[in-house]
Amino acid sequence: MRVFISHSSKDKPAVEALALALRERGIETWLDKWMIGPGDDIVDKINAGLEEVQAGLIVCSAGAAGVETPARLPEARSIEENAFQRRCRRRLKPTAQGIETG
Repeated sequence: MRVFISHSSKDKPAVEALALALRERGIETWLDKWMIGPGDDIVDKINAGLEEVQAGLIVCSAGAAGVETPARLPEARSIEENAFQRRCRRRLKPTAQGIETG
């Protein structure tokens, strides 16, 4: 499975740790920091990334509230639309012990 992670830039360190934890559990991640390079068209890369994944993860935090709310980002809307269209049944559930898939 490959997961696209949508997040606020304020949460970048925590999100990168989350992405690494997912990778350690065999879940490929699409994270902007890893997938968008200098000179790349950011919008094109994000759109291509959204097409390549099977799931999306929208990370929201109190620290990022009101800054650039991830749920309002275009990629978050795309994740929600795709989930609805595909009727995604597999979900990732963060827990205190780690990440569960189901």
